[in-house]
Amino acid sequence: MITELGEMPTMDQAEVLQACADLDKTQIILSAGRGAGKSKVVSWIVAWSMACLPDVFEKYNVVILGGSSEQSKIMYSYFKDNIYKTKYLETRLVADPTKSETKFESGFVKALTASERAVRGPHPELLILDEVAAADDEIMRSALPMISGSLHGRVIMLSTPHRMFGLFQDYWENADLYEYEKFGPWPLTNCPHINQQWVERMRVQYTPQKFAVEILGKPAEGGALVFNAKWVDACVAEEPFGLNPNYDHDGGVDWGHVNPTVLVKSQGFIDGKIYIPGPDKMWQYEQFPVIQQELMHTYKTKRGNKYYADSSHIGENQRMIENGIDTEAIRFTKESKKAMAELAQYLVWKGMLVISPDNEILIKQMKKYHWVKMSSGDEKLSKDETDNVEAFLLSLYSLIEMGWLSEQYGEGDKWASA
Repeated sequence: MITELGEMPTMDQAEVLQACADLDKTQIILSAGRGAGKSKVVSWIVAWSMACLPDVFEKYNVVILGGSSEQSKIMYSYFKDNIYKTKYLETRLVADPTKSETKFESGFVKALTASERAVRGPHPELLILDEVAAADDEIMRSALPMISGSLHGRVIMLSTPHRMFGLFQDYWENADLYEYEKFGPWPLTNCPHINQQWVERMRVQYTPQKFAVEILGKPAEGGALVFNAKWVDACVAEEPFGLNPNYDHDGGVDWGHVNPTVLVKSQGFIDGKIYIPGPDKMWQYEQFPVIQQELMHTYKTKRGNKYYADSSHIGENQRMIENGIDTEAIRFTKESKKAMAELAQYLVWKGMLVISPDNEILIKQMKKYHWVKMSSGDEKLSKDETDNVEAFLLSLYSLIEMGWLSEQYGEGDKWASA
């Protein structure tokens, strides 16, 4: 049937297709690089299932539960494209396909966004959990019993493994325990539809962690540490240096309560690099009015451009503004900290950061900064002794606003010309 659809599966895709033809294989997990064709091959499985399995089981329903609304639409769109390519699907339609559902004589295919409401919806024979690592773990976990009402239920779980911890990683690492059959990781290096010259450029442009996940389809290498200690050491200058009077500087302010308040300054790009002058400024016992005066003095006498401060102290951030400091409060969420950490990781890995060696505490904290596993199974960045490193991340926030890292990771000519 796949050839009737005009498709030519890769060897990796053919292996999964063959496995799904065995109806005793009811739990499958697939890990692959971004763009390796995992969503497309599963859309073929959906098409084959709707064409063939209603004759075996009388009815057959499919639910595609995406980690995002966009993701569920992508796979569903792949499936819809196949309907009119084969009489086995077209002749069984009872109505024109809608944006999220196609009804056949003996079943339906429905695309849903992962939500608490969705998992209380229809009970299918085939449940597709697409881009699991991008979804809420508890919602995806709650979705698994959706097939409990079917005597011949099947689950296919697939994702690019963006997270270090979580549901997908748990099921991947413990597939034998959960009785799932593993396929992958599928690297883009095996994909004829991917421009391999682009892959080689990404080998240079991506950090090793990002290359492992996005290109090779496997969990990030290097464990839970954000920064490789050797990379950090390579960024430390031989001699201490202060602010360059010829350039403006940005500041990152991490407010303390029990822990110290910290200001880390950054300047750049200067000759293609960002400089972190020393020493990092810390206030352990000083009162906030004293800290405000010193912040204002540094900002106004040392060519301050903008200070990014954590949003935990609303009143102090307002006082910074009243004191004439261009201030933006940044809320430390899981998403914002991850974006800042990925940006800093890229700069460190590429050697685009120069750190004054008298930033001793910052350097020490960077080498220890790591991801931790939450009780929910999700991940977050450590809060243990991170005052200086968080101020450092904030000092780079203008690059987040500019979308600078996305420009460095530009897709370019990823897709091979056929």
